[in-house]
Amino acid sequence: MSPPDLEQPVLLSLLGGGFAAAFLHAALPTHWLPFVLVGRAQRWSAARSLAAVTAAGLAHIASTVMVGSLIVAAGLALDTVVAGLLPWLSAALLFGF
Repeated sequence: MSPPDLEQPVLLSLLGGGFAAAFLHAALPTHWLPFVLVGRAQRWSAARSLAAVTAAGLAHIASTVMVGSLIVAAGLALDTVVAGLLPWLSAALLFGF
C-alpha cells in the first residue's frame, strides 16, 4: 500500500476544507471567551490561562477522536451486518435528523 498522493484534487479539497473548518471552529468566541473571562476574574497569569486553554483543547481533541473512532467502529460493524445497506441507511439518518 503506497502513501496517499497529495496531488489528488479530492484529497487536497478534504485537507483544505478540514483546515478551514478547524480554524473557524477554534475562532468561535464560545471556545476561547470563557477562558479569557475566568482568567481575568481569577487574576490568572497569562501562563496559567494558556495552560488551562491547552489542557482543555487537548481534552476536546481527545474526546472528539474517541467519539469519532466509536462511530467509525460502529459503522464498520453495522456494514458487516447489513452488507451494502449502510449508504442508504446513513442517508436516511441524515435526512431524518
